[in-house]
Amino acid sequence: MDANEEHPYEPAHQPKLDTERLVLRPLRDEDAPIIQKLAGDRRIAETTLTMPHPYEVHMAEAFVAAQRASYAKGVAETFAVTLRADGSFVGINGITVDPAHGRAEIGYWVAVPCWGKGYGHEAARALLDHEFSTRDFRRIHGQVYRGNQASRRILEKLGMTYEGCLRQHLCRLGTIHDVEQFGILREEWEKR
Repeated sequence: MDANEEHPYEPAHQPKLDTERLVLRPLRDEDAPIIQKLAGDRRIAETTLTMPHPYEVHMAEAFVAAQRASYAKGVAETFAVTLRADGSFVGINGITVDPAHGRAEIGYWVAVPCWGKGYGHEAARALLDHEFSTRDFRRIHGQVYRGNQASRRILEKLGMTYEGCLRQHLCRLGTIHDVEQFGILREEWEKR
């Protein structure tokens, strides 16, 4: 790359994704307090693989900074999910890239007051379509705790196939979890 060319993953150039009801936009420093407030709900930590609990504002600030750095390196792309109507924060949606293997892992959480409204699927669909359309991934996969039916339904509605269960795979907040794996191949996405 020529020294005068822009890097394709400069945080200032991260795209914004629009859906019927949502806007997925790059994270901003000022998002940290609302992320801390919404993700600090233990019910969010109980349904995610890595959310700390308790979740302090300095952790949210570090998360925002880390996501920007990961995007700049081309190894992750994380979006604030907001309502198109008023900009209210709904949750987080992102992917972690494994370029050596041509794949990525999708991850997300939706604020408790927004559960059951279809925002998780709408945001995940926009991200999946964006990633397959703009990058050369062979597959995108996601994981859920066994028993997390809402998250499982999101992955199934994306067209992902159940690929198996990692039994007693994680210990999270004092509970042992089986983790179910789902994935979609590029050719399956193209056929939808």
